[in-house]
Amino acid sequence: MPQHRADSAYWEGDQYLLEIKWQRRIANRPPRKTITPRLLVSSGKNPPLLLYGWPYKKNYFVDYARRHYLVYRTTKKNHAAFGDRDEFPFDELTDADCQDERKMFTYRVLAAMVVMDQLIDATGLHLELGRPLSLEYQGMLVLWKNDDIEEHCAIPALLGTLEPGQRVIEQAMNEGVDVAEKVELR
Repeated sequence: MPQHRADSAYWEGDQYLLEIKWQRRIANRPPRKTITPRLLVSSGKNPPLLLYGWPYKKNYFVDYARRHYLVYRTTKKNHAAFGDRDEFPFDELTDADCQDERKMFTYRVLAAMVVMDQLIDATGLHLELGRPLSLEYQGMLVLWKNDDIEEHCAIPALLGTLEPGQRVIEQAMNEGVDVAEKVELR
């Protein structure tokens, strides 16, 4: 192994340089409010994938599920892992549970599923999870992407539901967040 890989001081320097590189890329590619025709997949070109939605921090969905007393219904495969319970209420998570990173990984995934189901039921909109080009946020609740925006806009059932649905999601994504940390659709 080369010396610079074994020495943590060099590795941390590499991490620092990598972070600087990403910060420069992010600064050169700020969030867009509109998608130009050349960035649509139907233009015949192969544009980069662009996501349109709300960014969130790592534990946002777990915190939301706890505040709203949401419940995860266990499956046959994970029933035993939850103490043979049919339901797991997120409000029963303790602060000690939230400190255990191994458990939190699972809770984050389950909370995201439960919260997304609730938002989809409340809005009637199709939602997905994605990764924003950001070091500040760890995930993104995606309303659409540049490769499927035209499909979503062409669905007659969505007429009149987009703006009210966006307001519901915007309110949910900014709940419990300081005014300075509010996120907006980007």
